[in-house]
This record gives sequence, C-alpha cells and structure tokens, in this order.
Amino acid sequence: MRLLNVETESRICEIGAGPGHLTWALAQAGFTRLAVLEPNTHYVSGTGYLASRPDAENIRFFSDEQSWYDDSERYENIITHNCIHHFRSIGYVAACVRAKMLPNARWFAFREWYADTAIETHERLNSHPYALKYGVYEFPYSGPHYVQAIEAAGFTLETILPAGYADNVLAEYVPEPKLTHTDQLLELCLAYRPALLAKFFRLEHIIDTCTPAGIRLFTRPQLMVFRRAELGREHTPGHKTYV
Repeated sequence: MRLLNVETESRICEIGAGPGHLTWALAQAGFTRLAVLEPNTHYVSGTGYLASRPDAENIRFFSDEQSWYDDSERYENIITHNCIHHFRSIGYVAACVRAKMLPNARWFAFREWYADTAIETHERLNSHPYALKYGVYEFPYSGPHYVQAIEAAGFTLETILPAGYADNVLAEYVPEPKLTHTDQLLELCLAYRPALLAKFFRLEHIIDTCTPAGIRLFTRPQLMVFRRAELGREHTPGHKTYV
C-alpha cells in the first residue's frame, strides 16, 4: 500500500475482516485511522480477540451495516480480503460500499476466488472445505467478471498485482517470500506506472478470449485496486445521497 502512496493518517476500513488480522497488521505498521466492518464478534473466529487487545485501541469496530452507514465517517481506502465472492450481487454491494467512500478513494481487493469455466466453477464449489461439512457454496468468478461488475457500480480499475508475484504472498501463507528481478520490476510499475498493470490485465483478457492460450497471470491477480469514479450527484438504493 505504501508503494501506492497510502498515507498512514488516511482513513481505512476493512470490510468482511474476519478476525481482523490484516487491519491489526496495518495498525502495527503505523496506520492510525482504521475501522473494521465485520458482523462476527466471536472471540476466535470474529473480531472479539482483536477488540480486546490494547494495541488495537485505535481501531473502530462495526458489527452491523446500519451502524456503519449511520456513522458520518467516509473513507479514503476500503480493503477486502477473500471477500467479494461472498456478495450475492457484486455490483449492488460495490455501489453500497462506494457510498461510504470519499471522492477519488480507492478499494484494495486482495485474494479473490477465481474460476474461468463452468467445469472449473463446479470443481471449486465442491472442493471448498465448507461445501460438504456445512453446505456452504462459495461461487468463484473470473477476474474480468469482478472488474466489470465493480466498474459498472462506479469504479475504475487502477492497477493489479498478478499471480506469481513474491511467491503469491498476497494470496497464500508464505513465511519467507522471495523477490525475483521480475517482482522488483512489478513493484516499480506499481509505484510509477500503475495503469500499465491494469492495461496488461485487459490485454490478457482479450488474448484469453480470442485464443486458446489459457494464460491467466494478470487476470487472476493477487490484488486489484479500484478508484472511485466521480459521476456527479448520486443515490445509492436504501442509503444516503452523496455528491
């Protein structure tokens, strides 16, 4: 996030945070204006443990959407981690989230659940650890589907970090990630030419659509960064009107 010049004093909210590990890590890294929207307040699986820690005192906790919307704070950065695929309508939820974002704010979407074919979707649905035990089916989507749904709600894709970067450290548990020369080049692009990585995403999608190449490094990114597009006076169904 610092490669993209996110300031430590900027207002950040993580949506669907689970236990809140990512937000806690940001607090330890010096970010000071943090919030979490997570309905699960259980001590282990939810935010209960994090809320009890003295080093999390600068984190605001919201356990329901209404209290979050009733709060006057709007955010410069939204974070989701392995979260968007849970939304039954990605576009609708993206529009609702957008209403809590300041003009020109960004949405950092880490580690999504991908599938590009019907067969792959079926396999992923049935291989999910909660499928047989709890009957919970989490639908994966293609990278372009996420982007199209979110952009239609009033965002633009600003940049991405592709699969493979730093041993997939943003998508998997990697205790000691190693940076290759290619990874260092990607970091330079992220810092100085972020739009170039978004162009590679769109180019790979065109190639994948028109040929049987099946190359999906940029279209299955570890991170997608969206910028809030400014559309004039707007209304989000069921929520407040903002300019």
